[in-house]
Formats: sequence, C-alpha cells, structure tokens
Amino acid sequence: MNRLIKTASIAVLSILVMRGAIMANTDITKKVLQNGVTIIIKENHAAPVVACNFWVKTGSAYESDSEKGMTHFIEHLLFKGTQKRGLGQIDKEITELGGYNNAFTTYDATNYVIVLPSEHVEKALEIEYDALTASIFAEEEINKEREVVITELNRGLDNPHVFTWQKLMYNSFEKYYRDPVIGYEDRLKNFNREKVVDFYSRHYVPENIIVVIAGDVDAEKTMAYAENLFGSLTAKPGSGDNGVDRIQERDSFTYNAFSGQIESRYLAVSFRIPTAVSSDMPAIEVLARVLAGSESTVLYRTLKEEKQLVDEIDVDIFAGKSGGVIAFFATVREGKYAETLKELFTLIERAKTEAVKPEVLARVKADMMREESKENMKVENMAVNLGYYQMLGSHEMYYTYYDGLQRVIESDIPKMASRYLDIKNANIVLYYPAKAETEFTGMLDAAGIKDSVTVIPETKIEGAGVLKSEKLKNGILFIHKKLSNTDIVSAKFMFTGGQPYESAQEGYYRGITNLMMETMMKGTKTRSASAIAEEIDNLGAVLIKDISRDSFGWGLESLNSNFEGLISLFSDIVFNPAFSLAEIKKEKADIVNMIKRRKDNPAGYAMKIFNETLYEWHPYGYSVAGEVETVNRISSSLIKEWHKNRLMPNTLVVSVVGNIEYDEAKNMVQKSFGSWKKGKQPSAKIPVKITEQKKEKRETFDKNQTHMVLGFLGPKTGSGDYYPFRVLDSVLSGGMNSRLFSEVRDKKNLCYTIYSMFDRTVERGAFKIYTATSPENEQAAYDAILEILNDIKKNGITDEELKTAKSYISGMYKIGMQDYMGRADSYAAYEILGLGYENVETFPDRINAVTKEEVNAVIDKYFKLDGLTKAVVGAAVKKKREAGK
Repeated sequence: MNRLIKTASIAVLSILVMRGAIMANTDITKKVLQNGVTIIIKENHAAPVVACNFWVKTGSAYESDSEKGMTHFIEHLLFKGTQKRGLGQIDKEITELGGYNNAFTTYDATNYVIVLPSEHVEKALEIEYDALTASIFAEEEINKEREVVITELNRGLDNPHVFTWQKLMYNSFEKYYRDPVIGYEDRLKNFNREKVVDFYSRHYVPENIIVVIAGDVDAEKTMAYAENLFGSLTAKPGSGDNGVDRIQERDSFTYNAFSGQIESRYLAVSFRIPTAVSSDMPAIEVLARVLAGSESTVLYRTLKEEKQLVDEIDVDIFAGKSGGVIAFFATVREGKYAETLKELFTLIERAKTEAVKPEVLARVKADMMREESKENMKVENMAVNLGYYQMLGSHEMYYTYYDGLQRVIESDIPKMASRYLDIKNANIVLYYPAKAETEFTGMLDAAGIKDSVTVIPETKIEGAGVLKSEKLKNGILFIHKKLSNTDIVSAKFMFTGGQPYESAQEGYYRGITNLMMETMMKGTKTRSASAIAEEIDNLGAVLIKDISRDSFGWGLESLNSNFEGLISLFSDIVFNPAFSLAEIKKEKADIVNMIKRRKDNPAGYAMKIFNETLYEWHPYGYSVAGEVETVNRISSSLIKEWHKNRLMPNTLVVSVVGNIEYDEAKNMVQKSFGSWKKGKQPSAKIPVKITEQKKEKRETFDKNQTHMVLGFLGPKTGSGDYYPFRVLDSVLSGGMNSRLFSEVRDKKNLCYTIYSMFDRTVERGAFKIYTATSPENEQAAYDAILEILNDIKKNGITDEELKTAKSYISGMYKIGMQDYMGRADSYAAYEILGLGYENVETFPDRINAVTKEEVNAVIDKYFKLDGLTKAVVGAAVKKKREAGK
C-alpha cells in the first residue's frame, strides 16, 4: 500500500494520509509570529542537507465552482517571476546552489519545498519568501501557463489510474473533495490576472503560512533569520475555511462504469472514513495493510495467487480535514469482473468477523517501523510530515498518531472493518475497454451490481564507517559501509547478466531472466510462495528484484535485528527455487498481461519503441519483460538451466550499507553463500555495432497527448567520457533552469514535461530526450528541441551552465546519499559497469574536475544530429475530451 502519495505537478490524485517516518520528538523549535505565520525547525545533523517546506493552508477544497483548479494554477505561477526575480530566475538560483525545488497542491493545502546543501538555508528561505509574497502574476505568463496546465490535465486523463481516481472521488464526496485538484478545462480557460490576484490575496495571508525547516541547521540562528523575514508581513484576515473542517456524511451506494480507449479493466472500490485526525486512523491503516498491500495479505493471496482473477490488487487511504476514503484498486483479468467483485466483498465481509492473528499484527507494525526508519533518513520527509500535521492543527498530532498506532490491538481490526466497510456506503468505479463492451453486458446497472456483491455474513463460533571491500574465496565481491543514523540495513546482491546474455538465437527467449526471478519468489523446496511472502512481512523486510541491461539481482532491506533472518531466507530462494509448473504458468500469465497493458502507459511505450528503433538488433533494445511470444515459449526446463548457468558467486557483487559492523555483515554473507562453488562465467552475445543513421518510428492511438522520444548513442559508462556527459545531461535537463525546460516548456509553453537522460551501460548507451505535448504542437516541440541541440553543438556550453550543472549534481548527490538502498545500489552498479565501487565516494570530486572543454568535446563526439532516432506515440489529431464530470 502506498503510505504517502503527493499530488506533485500532476495534481490529480491526492495526499494519502501523509505520515511517513515518525522522527524523534526532540530538537524541535516552534514559534507562532504575531502576524500568524507559524515557523517550525527540526534539527537533524545526519547529512549536510536542509529541507525548507512552506505550507499555505488553502487547497482545491477552498475553491468555488468557478474557481476549480485555481489553487493548483497559482502553485504553477509562483515560479514565474517576482518583483525582483525574472522568469526562470528562482529555478536558476536554486540549481546553482546545488538544490532542487518542487511544489504540489492537495485538497486541503498547497506545499512548496526547497532541498539543498544546508549552508544555503538562509538563501532558500529568502527565495521562497520572495515567491510567496512578491509574485507578479504577469498576464502573459498566466496565458502561457494555462496551456501548460491544460496539457497536464489531458495527460492525466490518458492515465487509467488517474481517470479512475477522479471518478471515485467525484462519487465519494458531495463537495470539497469531489472535484479534481487540477480543475476543469472550461474553468481554466476563464482564469485571468484579476481572478488569480483576487484568490491569491484572500488566501495567501500570514495566518495561512507554515514554514518548516528540517536538517543540518542551528535552530536558534535559523529561527532568528526566518522570524525577521516572515515577521515583516502585515497580518490580515483570510477568507475562512469555506466549511472544509466540517465532516461530510454520505450514506449511499454509488456505481459508475466508463469505457475508453484502453487495454485493461480497472476496478476501484472505496468506503468513507473519518478525518485525518480521527483517533480511528491508526487502526484503519493497520486494517488496510492486513487486507492488501503485500504478497502475504488476504486480498493478494486470494484474488491474484489462488483464484487468478486480477493482475494487481492494492489499497490506499486518503484522509483530509473533511473526511476520507479507504480505496481498493484492482486490474481485473478479462472475463473476471463479476467474480472479482463478488470475491472482494466476500473477503471484506469476512474481515468483520475473523480475528487478526497476533503475528500478523506484529508483522504490520514491524513493516511500518521499517518504513519509519527509512523515511527518517530524508529531511524532506521530516519537514513534510511536521508541516502536514501543523496544517491539520498541530505538529504534535504526528506523535499522537504514532502513539495510537502502538496501541492498536487484534480486536480493533474487525471493529474498524465493521464500522467503515459497509456495502450500503460503497462507491464502485469500473473503467473498461470500449472494444470489450459485450463483456460487461448486464453489469452496468447500480442496483443489480449492489445485489450481486451483497454478502450474507458467515456465522462462526555507528556514525559513518569506512567503505571497505573483500573478495571472498568463491569470488563474491563483498562491499560494506556502516551508517548508523537509523537501524536499517540495506543490501544489494547484483549479478553480471541482463539483456546481452539473452541475445542467443536473436532473442528467441527474451524475458527469461525476468521470468526466472519472478518464479524464484514463488516457492522453494521447503517454502511455499505464501510462506515466503509471510516471512518477509514478519521480518518487516523488503526483498525486490532488479534487472538492468547489464545486471540482475535483488535488493534487501530490514531492521538490523532482522537482517540475518532475511539473508537466510534469501539464500533459500537463491539455492532452492521450486520452479513449479503451476507457478511458472501463473507468472507467465501475469507478465503477458503486463506486456499487453503497455499502451496504457504511452510514455513508457514511447521509450520502448525508441529503444527498439535505435538499438536495432542489439540486445539493449529488448524489453526486460520480453514479448508475448518469447515469454510463452520459455519452458520450465529452460528456466532451471538458465538459473543453473547464470547465478554463480564469481559474477556476484554484494553491497551492504547500514547500521551493522563489517565483520558481522560479512559473516552473515559467508555463512549463507560462502560454500557456493564458482561456475563458468557466461559470455554476452554482442552483435556488430549499431548503425548511427536517422531512424523514425510512429504509432498512433487514441490519447490526448503525443509522446515523443529523440536521441542517439552516448558513451560507455566505464569510459572517460562518462563524467563530462553527466555534466552535459544536467545542462540540458538538470532542474527547471535547464535548457530544455526553460526553452521548450517555460518560454514556448509547448509541453508540460520534458527531460533528457542517458543509459548507464557497459556498452554504449542511449542519450534520450522525452516530451509529451499536444498533437498540434508536436512539430513545434520537435523543432524547438532540435534548435537547442544544434545551438549546443555549434556553440557549446557556457561557463555559467558548467558551474550551475556541477552545483546541481553535487547537491543531488548529497540528497540521494541519504538513502541506504540507494548507496548499496550505487556501489554494486559502479562495480558492474566498470567504474569501480570506490568511485561512488569520489563522484563529486570527479564531477567538479570536469572542464568546459571536456563537455564540449563530448558534444562534438556524440551529438550526431543527422543520425537522430525519433519515436512518437499518441494521437494523430487532437481529440477534445470532457475534462470532468
């Protein structure tokens, strides 16, 4: 289950009970200024990073009908210039400081955040103060940004999950939360400067502003600066709460079915729950996690594993000032809709009478404790959590919630299910393929559906350590770094492998590595699939597979007290997979269904066909999941043979990061994997080099947006060109001040999203530029991108761009290294890719050593614009779709 979902720029879902980590209730300073501004500072000196979080207590729930979307629209405009900073200057300054900024709008509030190295905390506060209090809202920028937001809106409607969520919320609430945060196209078109300034003046007042600073700062000094800055604002009354604090009651069953140009069947079922500050909320979240969200839960085991009715099943919670919902989401298999609904409601009804086992409750709490420790690594999450609860009433509610969670007992779970999961108040939304209309004959009537799902209940009686490594006798490279600001231990087990090793017979068995890894998790000689999932949950652990072009492996994470048990379980999965025919068949079906859904994600699909077109017959063009025909032809005997020949200690890198000593971690790995004998290392099948000539592929289907990917071959990751190319990538796409974003998005308003990236690969990888735009702007966006590439090819980068890119990369490095799993992954990946794991630590120095001449040299070497590859998917002609009800 997603515990924290933020409506960042897409602004169409919602904040889902924003709790994350429960940090210690110490080193917190709070002050309410005379003008009403609230300032909270949380000291945390684990990393030289600070997060400055600014909450404005107004969201879409505060809008009148004609203002729908205004809060989110203003969030966009606050980056468009102030009385002393021109267009793009805010983003430029933050990037030059090595940080990033973002914002999101919810139903109850608007949030702005800046994260950067902590020595720049005062500058971050001054920048956001300027944006919050002195934005000019130029008419020209309002007109340009309107088109950007409309593009964003249409992009969201192309996403089946977003579309389903919007319909679910519309049916769940009578007001406040029923309309999408992003608004509707007809309202957006009527916004002008007068309306924007009026709304801003009524809501962006001192008493509505909360400033939260979390990170490596001196609280007394920082408070003095923030108080002097924000205390200068003149107090004035706001427009009130618009009744948002009043709880909404809605006692009715609703059912709506929608068809569209999609491939899969999406089901959402929600029930009303109380406000975010209700004392029932901790128990409701435990109920949600008992029912769904992991492979050991009852809904996953029954609907997906046992009955094979769905491809995906999950649960989310939204809670706000005026109530909330608990919502179950499923991707239903063809022909299984009625049975899925019936079974789902049967299981929900059963939860009202069946007691929860003590070990299940303990497992859920252990999992939440692991998430708590992991979230506590990042100062941004600390700031968001404290600000969110202050917005609800007091940051102390953060700790009240956690205290309540600790007091949840087994009997509370059926009590919550009985109190809130009532069929009479259920809200059901179905979104199905228009081409499958006949499949749902007789299933589109609310009364009939309610009768079919009504269930008669059954009656029953250290601080940072030194980075070290050691080659074990059987060839395993063991890497270790102790970090002790939490009790988490993360590990990466990464094997040399990937797509080049699947290239035999021209990729005849593409996807075999992915299928092997999925099936390995579905049972060993002594453990069933459900036993594995349950044991992972009981350990409060994470065990996830990871496949890239040149490697495959698993990420492991748990509290240090449970790490040895997790290693032992993982070794059983590695050495003794059952590879039962039944599980292989089920996993094949899951993968095939996922492959068939690719077009539901047009951005991902555009990347897929770009890779196929650029790489031609090279295996880097393969999808890790394979294709329907290649997956279906993989036999159980071939999977067993692949497992035998591809997993061996002498191709394995084990990277362990966290609160565990070197010898203790090494002994755990040695105990479980030390007797593993070396194998004969396989060789990759790399064909002749890829042709660097102009290539283009286009696929047209009914979507609001056109998704375009452009690119060409870049350097090998292990080459001397890697670091200059990283700097170049940042110049083009490092934050909102980068060339692509500022020129194509900000100045010309041709898209909502645009960014560049390049593959980190052993062989030469792809440099790509992705954008999503309206069909009528496709050519203009393409021309604008080419203009940028031609200019940088001709004139190179500037000294200022070099400086800004280095600062941005260095800042992102500091921010990213807070996460233990991210560190473990970097150490292992650097080793596999030929950079050497130790260079993760020296990465900032190597970036700072890059010269402008080196960057311009790689531009000249790799930017072959006459050999550009272009992939386009989406609408051929703009088709207007109703943006709302």
